[in-house]
Amino acid sequence: MLPQSSARACSACSGSERRLAGLKTAIAGLLVGLTAGCVTAPGPSGDGLRPGVYSDTPGAPKPQTIGIDPADLVTITDRMVKEMMESPRLGKATSPPRVVIDSAFFRLEGPQPLNKGLLVDRLRIELMRAAKDRMIFVHRDAVAEYYLVGTLKAMTMANPSTGQRSRYHQLTFEMQDFINKEVVWSGMYETTKTSVEDVIYR
Repeated sequence: MLPQSSARACSACSGSERRLAGLKTAIAGLLVGLTAGCVTAPGPSGDGLRPGVYSDTPGAPKPQTIGIDPADLVTITDRMVKEMMESPRLGKATSPPRVVIDSAFFRLEGPQPLNKGLLVDRLRIELMRAAKDRMIFVHRDAVAEYYLVGTLKAMTMANPSTGQRSRYHQLTFEMQDFINKEVVWSGMYETTKTSVEDVIYR
């Protein structure tokens, strides 16, 4: 048998352990109660995170670019092709002229960050389709009669009180003679766009 003093010590120890266990249970219950309203449902990855969802502000206007966009390039090149095919010196010439259309002869003036290659490549391809041997397209290092020169100018205006921005664009093109620099065809295209937010195509 254990001495009486040892028995009292063990009894006191058992009581302390029971009280500690009871305290742990109470704390655990409290924590569960506090976090019950903050549990995040697992997302597809099972990491407890939900995928982000973007919501438009009701009634908010959609951002619109004030620069030259792909739709503008289509409109511009379609008009140019039609006009060149009606030109007596180009599309209606008695012998097919040799023409150079290269981005090296195009320049940008102003804030518009237009990719010149998009405009030039589409124009060349559409002209080749429409010309049907009425014009011959060659590289700039080849012998040619004409070359196309283009300039894009832009002017931006802003209203600080409303945040509204407007941009005026002017695109001019000239088909020039390689020898005497005579202009055998020219075209000008203008557009003005206004938007609260400026989305820029690069």
